Amino acid sequence: MIAFAKIAEQVRKWRKEGRSLVFTNGCFDLLHRGHIDYL
Repeated sequence: MIAFAKIAEQVRKWRKEGRSLVFTNGCFDLLHRGHIDYL
């Protein structure tokens, strides 16, 4: 875990450099049961 203050500092640095920060979550299996059911 990273302290919030450190994260905020890093994000400010990235923004100055013109970089972006994104967040994602989910299941990244190549093929899972839900795909098979859908097909």
